[in-house]
Amino acid sequence: FVCAVALVLHPAITYGLSRVLDLGTAGMRSAILTASMAPGINTYVFASMYGKARRVAASSVLRAMGFSAEDAGCAIRVSLGPQTSEEDVLRFAEGWLAAHDRWRARAT
Repeated sequence: FVCAVALVLHPAITYGLSRVLDLGTAGMRSAILTASMAPGINTYVFASMYGKARRVAASSVLRAMGFSAEDAGCAIRVSLGPQTSEEDVLRFAEGWLAAHDRWRARAT
């Protein structure tokens, strides 16, 4: 039920309001796209746009996806951009594994 409201009813209401308020085509499309995003994603998108509270927003997205507060608070988020190359990903993976190995060695 919640998914139906979030993904169907909410954009439909936004469409209706866009027509009533006589938004232009670009404004209407933007409003409907934003309204149809999964719960929590909007928070992260706006936090990233304005460079504020990204960590809190990322946890909100995970909470909206059903993760517990503890798991959401411990998650590490890795994002890839349009210019991310395969070499960038491999360099990150190598660094991640090296950091894991150092952490594991300290823990024992």
